[in-house]
Amino acid sequence: MRTSLATTAVLSLALIAPAYPAAAGVTAPAAEQQATVSYAPTADSSQAVTDHRRRHRGFTIAGRLEDKNLSPRRIVVDQRRGPDRRITVRSWTRIYRNGHKVGLRALREGDRVYVKGVRKNGVRYATKIWATR
Repeated sequence: MRTSLATTAVLSLALIAPAYPAAAGVTAPAAEQQATVSYAPTADSSQAVTDHRRRHRGFTIAGRLEDKNLSPRRIVVDQRRGPDRRITVRSWTRIYRNGHKVGLRALREGDRVYVKGVRKNGVRYATKIWATR
């Protein structure tokens, strides 16, 4: 009976010790630590979706069109409060002026604009622009 109790105690300590390596005074091998610390999200995991949402945040800006540059396709919107915002206009950006779909050339300085888009790597890209005179 004593042998079985001693064996049970040793086995239960052996099972508990890997779960608490700091309490046991033994550290896990480097390969085991790396496996528990590193996480490579896959396309199917919810972590990947969360990371994607953090990297590509949406924005909305309302104000007056202060400057329009056709060469790098960029506009500057003057907000009433806060700093002016520089926004990149891509070829797939949908632009509406007074309810009609137009191109970037149709926008005029001084137009009231409402811009929706995404911010990626610190650059704001417009997805839709609504403008009125």
